Amino acid sequence: TFEKKITKSKEDNFIAFINKKTDDKYGITIKQHIKNIPLYIISIPISIILVIILGIEILKDKITNK
Repeated sequence: TFEKKITKSKEDNFIAFINKKTDDKYGITIKQHIKNIPLYIISIPISIILVIILGIEILKDKITNK
């Protein structure tokens, strides 16, 4: 009922072999990166704005605590 499959590995140990096989089967592909481009474009300006707001808040806190 089960078909045995023997696979030769180029990796030195079992963990590296399993990690490579997992990345081959479930890793992120170029197609998935292309789908994520709009998310990347939207997230960069939002993160810049949040960093600026955080910097302003830290400056306000330092000025008022002097």
